[in-house]
Amino acid sequence: MPGTSSETLLRLGENCCADTRARRVALLIDGNAYFDAFMRAAERAQRSILILGWDFDSRTVLSYDEAGRPRVQLGDFLNRLARRRRSLQVRILNWDYPMVFGKDRELLPTLGLNWKPHRRIQYRFDNTLPLGGSQHQKIVMID
Repeated sequence: MPGTSSETLLRLGENCCADTRARRVALLIDGNAYFDAFMRAAERAQRSILILGWDFDSRTVLSYDEAGRPRVQLGDFLNRLARRRRSLQVRILNWDYPMVFGKDRELLPTLGLNWKPHRRIQYRFDNTLPLGGSQHQKIVMID
């Protein structure tokens, strides 16, 4: 193919498990489109939902009603999915942010003060970043 390189960072069996082409792809420009796609995919999850690198807050609004009022919040949505599908495991790896940023964030979900995760929702902090560093990639893997 003109203008492409045969070099790749992907090495089958070493840093990836498959080499395939996507049948479709979409660019999601704003939060509404992203959260809508996330909700639709998560509702079809059978085995697992893995959320990495989000600045996770269970109060994040995923959708609004016609009047612009919050309709679905992330924590309630994930708890509902976990209750509904017994085989579903949800794992969340959140940025272990410095406490100086803590005043704008939800109190530790691991303590269950604002949001109590369902027993099949595992919530952990990633503290492997350099001092002052933060994660900017936002990844969700479903099934």
